[in-house]
Amino acid sequence: MWVKPQEVLIANALWVVERSNQYFVLQKRKGHGTRGLSSLLVGTMDSVFDTRPPPYRILHQTPSSEVSYLVSVSVTSSEIFADWAWLESTLLPIVPAFDSDDDVMEFVKCKIESLVAQRSVPVEVQRRALKTVFRCVPLRSTAFRCVPLRSVAFCCLLLRSAACRFVPLRSTAFRRISLRSAAFRCVLLCHARCPGPVPSMCCRLLERTFACLKRRLLSDSESDSFKSTTEKFRRLFNAPAEEKLVNHYSCSYWKGVPRQGWMYLSISHLSFYSFILGREVKVRLRWTDIVSLDKSNSLIFPDSIKISTRQKSYFFSMFLRKRETYDLIEQLANIAMRQLMREEGFSEDPELLNKISRNVSRKTPGLKRDLDARAHSEAYRSNFRLPCAEKLDGRADCTLWTPYNKQHVWGTLYISMNFVCFESRVKGLVSLIVPLRDVSLVERADSPGCTQDLSSAICVSMKHRQSFLFAQVADRDFVLERIAEFLARLTTCAAAPSADRVSIQSVSSNSSGYIVVDSDQQGKSQGGAQEPWELQPPLMYQFPSPASPETTGRQLKKEEQWEHLFDEYGRGMTMYRTSATSQLVLKGIPSTLRAELWMLFSGACHEMATHPGYYVQLAQRARSVRCPAADEIERDLHRSLPEHQAFQSPTGINALRRVLTAYALRNPNIGYCQAMNIVASVLLLYCSEEQAFWLMVAICERLLPDYYNTKVVGALVDQGVLEDLISVELPDLYTKLEQLGVVGMISLSWFLTIFLSVMPFESAVNVMDCFLFDGARTNFMVALAVLDANRAALEDCRDDGEAMTCLCRYLEAVTNSDIPVRVGQSVFYTYYKPDTKHLDAELGTDCLTLLDGQNTSIDVSLLIYEAYTNFGKLTNSAIERLRLKHRLKVIQTIEDSTMNSMIRCVEAEQFFTAAELKDLFLYIKEEYLTLQSYGRGALPDPAEKQDPSVHNYQLYKVDYPLFHTLFHKLCNWSAGSMADSIASRAFKLMDTSGDGLLDLRQLAWLLGLMTRSDLPRRLRLFYCLHLPPLLDQHEMDSPISDNTEVASEACEYFEALSDAEPPPISLAEMRELVLGDGHRSRTVSGTSFTSGASGTGEESSQVPMMNQKQFIYMWRALYDMFSEEQTRPEIFHSIAHVGTLLLQIGEVGKRFQKERTASASAVLQGPEARPVDGLTDMSLLSEALSEVTPEPAADEAPSAAGRLPDADWAVSFEQFVASVLTEPPLVAFFEARADVVAAVSQLRNVRLTRQTSLSFSTSPAEVNALA
Repeated sequence: MWVKPQEVLIANALWVVERSNQYFVLQKRKGHGTRGLSSLLVGTMDSVFDTRPPPYRILHQTPSSEVSYLVSVSVTSSEIFADWAWLESTLLPIVPAFDSDDDVMEFVKCKIESLVAQRSVPVEVQRRALKTVFRCVPLRSTAFRCVPLRSVAFCCLLLRSAACRFVPLRSTAFRRISLRSAAFRCVLLCHARCPGPVPSMCCRLLERTFACLKRRLLSDSESDSFKSTTEKFRRLFNAPAEEKLVNHYSCSYWKGVPRQGWMYLSISHLSFYSFILGREVKVRLRWTDIVSLDKSNSLIFPDSIKISTRQKSYFFSMFLRKRETYDLIEQLANIAMRQLMREEGFSEDPELLNKISRNVSRKTPGLKRDLDARAHSEAYRSNFRLPCAEKLDGRADCTLWTPYNKQHVWGTLYISMNFVCFESRVKGLVSLIVPLRDVSLVERADSPGCTQDLSSAICVSMKHRQSFLFAQVADRDFVLERIAEFLARLTTCAAAPSADRVSIQSVSSNSSGYIVVDSDQQGKSQGGAQEPWELQPPLMYQFPSPASPETTGRQLKKEEQWEHLFDEYGRGMTMYRTSATSQLVLKGIPSTLRAELWMLFSGACHEMATHPGYYVQLAQRARSVRCPAADEIERDLHRSLPEHQAFQSPTGINALRRVLTAYALRNPNIGYCQAMNIVASVLLLYCSEEQAFWLMVAICERLLPDYYNTKVVGALVDQGVLEDLISVELPDLYTKLEQLGVVGMISLSWFLTIFLSVMPFESAVNVMDCFLFDGARTNFMVALAVLDANRAALEDCRDDGEAMTCLCRYLEAVTNSDIPVRVGQSVFYTYYKPDTKHLDAELGTDCLTLLDGQNTSIDVSLLIYEAYTNFGKLTNSAIERLRLKHRLKVIQTIEDSTMNSMIRCVEAEQFFTAAELKDLFLYIKEEYLTLQSYGRGALPDPAEKQDPSVHNYQLYKVDYPLFHTLFHKLCNWSAGSMADSIASRAFKLMDTSGDGLLDLRQLAWLLGLMTRSDLPRRLRLFYCLHLPPLLDQHEMDSPISDNTEVASEACEYFEALSDAEPPPISLAEMRELVLGDGHRSRTVSGTSFTSGASGTGEESSQVPMMNQKQFIYMWRALYDMFSEEQTRPEIFHSIAHVGTLLLQIGEVGKRFQKERTASASAVLQGPEARPVDGLTDMSLLSEALSEVTPEPAADEAPSAAGRLPDADWAVSFEQFVASVLTEPPLVAFFEARADVVAAVSQLRNVRLTRQTSLSFSTSPAEVNALA
């Protein structure tokens, strides 16, 4: 294979010369094809340094030069010798004619490069590309009059755009190139060379052509070395094409001794390969099997990464980039854990392919860039409280002019599709969020004679006459171009209609200030009129708390402080957020400003502004569509803040119901979780109904992710994070709490409700002020402060109950000095911190008590101040790193619990042991998750997770390809060409829902019947699989071919023929016969096997008779199972003997039935036709047996297929069983037990390549259609 000439300094190291002449040398790699010491040494060096070059190469060299050039490589000797022959016949006679060696070298290099170019872009491909470009525009069109089509540069541009033949010219991919971009102008001016105005058609054509070129360049952005590494990875680990490699790193794996090799990180696996001195080591771990990650620096394993699974731990060390490797491992493991929890798996960001970047190295693999971009976007969204869909486009260093102190502050400018944000280098000095939807103009701010501080400036003007000045912007033109492009997109999107923009009819304000929504139109569309409902304002105005002059004075003083802050730093989304803002938040936000500032600090105002009418639409829908969580919501409505009068009235209850049901419809993955009602009720007190909904969205989806799903994973993860923080910040107390086991009990209730359920809500709202401003770190700091304040009391506790009582009494006594506390009928204020030790000594108790009829307590502002003072160094980024660490352990613990629950349900059937079911479940889960990561598996239904009637074993479904694999590995019926038809009919028998999927319990039943049940049940299953409706007439008539694919067979066996005769028994009745075994009340997956059965009693349990054609097909299938075994003649003798016996029984039964019919006819005709005296049923049977043909030879199978089937011939299931029992070889075959553990181990170690189209190329919808 010809390659682009590359310089080689040392030509003979590790290479042997095979052939040579004056200008070329053919070499072979040392040790290639041998087994000596040289082969081991060279192989070891190639493995350690990851070289592995092709074993053959050709070098070009001149006599006067010591530098050689690589011109050809090959992995086979025939190809390299063909290239060598071409060089000797074509180039060698020409090169002596040149005057100098330099001319020879240039000529050879140019010739080889032309060969490479011809190979990469064939002439036919160029012609097809050119034809595709001009397909939509005639060559004689006026659009091309200004463009010289014969221009060399323009034709080259068109010829190289071969990738455009894969992209339709009207595709949306061509709309992403801005006509004002510098790159597009370069195409117009340099390549097209248009002398005057460019026609619009020409612009569009050039734009599309450039887009094609851009897509092709991006698709080829991976370096050749990484492509080679990817191919090597797939070859070493037999990975499919869907297994995408992210990156690879050099490291050592400790297996007794360190083994140097390469770690390959892909989307689904962590793999390691080493080859040293002939010894090969392979390690392959699924991300979903990893239970913990840790950095280790012990004496035995210095500076290493420890990766633990359920079975063992692995140590990897000697990394060149340890931090980058560990962060990538942690990120990939976190993606796998989210996949385990039924959330979305990994999918590449398509927008990243079209992104133009100035600071990302193209040497970085594409998936690595994707993951880095995800990590940066997550940190960006978390820092500025932006919506989940916001993606960071880029950042640049610059200064921000702050008018309140007239200074230039250095920091970083962040740009995304909808926002421009700024954060100072000094933490907390100033930050700014500018939504692009409010921007009117972005322009350069250069002026003659400007100082250095104002150079490369950008001025951003807002619609409300506010402007921001960013100076000394790195690469200002590029930044300005990106902002202008995003503004253009926002303008286009604003002009287009949106599904989220709902027109609200008849919206008005009544005398009470409520917003009334007329829902007549919505009700008519649902089939009936509905009563109008009201969008409630904050409930605190309708249900005010008692106030006093002192309370009112404090509130007014706080409002004045905030108004002064607004005057100095601005108000709304574009306010300058400084340390002064955080100081006021710590003191508590006034009640009248809570709605505005909560929406601002949490970022909920962005989503509310960009989705007008969205909540009204959901609330209207919730009134007509019942969500799965409606019953749970109704039960908890009256438990939400019952002490407040607002939720003792229908006004508050109805508003709370609408908010909770609307969110359950918005996010069915969460639906509703207990504790959401408490948070929503407090939000409704201070915010309007719509504001409360968007705050719930921000809390559940961004601020406390995974907290409110069915397994409260986020709260359990933060429980582990709190334990780590206590061990670091309060090490003495941690030992005591660990002994008491209190941490797990406190964190769940504290964090789920943001302390609203454990503190008086008047005090807890101050904690919520800080939480919505600072994020999750507030919860941890307040929890640490509470534990620190009760350190002495907790150390004296004797059990967990006493410790919980102490903490509960402390939290219940936390008060708010700005709000009155009601005790009985009196109102009082307390705002001092008690001396706990003095109280304990005086009153003899470890907890806070009543003193002189009043509560001794601590003010919530003081508690928050101490939390920020003592533990303020804790950051959200540090918490997120700890969450990644504990998420592995928590989710794996939940998965183990789920697995044990499934095993207990399935183990009751007594087919398999718990260990066998565990191995089977783990293998099925691995295959299921692999298909999900490759984008092949069906997405889980969110309604199933919310439905309490859905069992755990119904969450993982098995399709036919996976069952086909297990059937061929576990069941001894899988031999022969007819095995696939048996498997498909068995799958159809167990598929009660008809969706082409089996849950784990159904699968265990089916495999248990085939491999572990007693002999009568196995024979009954085998017998019934060859009866209608499982076996149809078309299948018996079709010829059997050894090359029949599983996909076509599945179509034959699953399709119902319209012209087929109705079967004598329904599929439900057949399922009961096979699976019921006298227990008709038994159910699998909640569906009774007797459902749909028309018969009852003995009639429904009787197995139908088998006619001659069905029997012949069944016996051919049994004989086909042993067609490849020629070493067991006894089994063929048994098959022939039993088959002959059953044929004879069928003939006897036919004659016996005819005689009975003739006797009945004689009785009806008269006494002359009566049977002869003494002729009984037994005498007829003896006479028939004496007249049948003799038994055929033992080595011949019964041949009845050549004759036409007899319609009167039949055998029963009892006769079939009795005949099989006469032959011990057949009994042993049907009683054979499969080794599930060994079979699953083989399936794990050797990845089976599924050859059929149904296995991987058939979509779930197509498989469902087959059923």
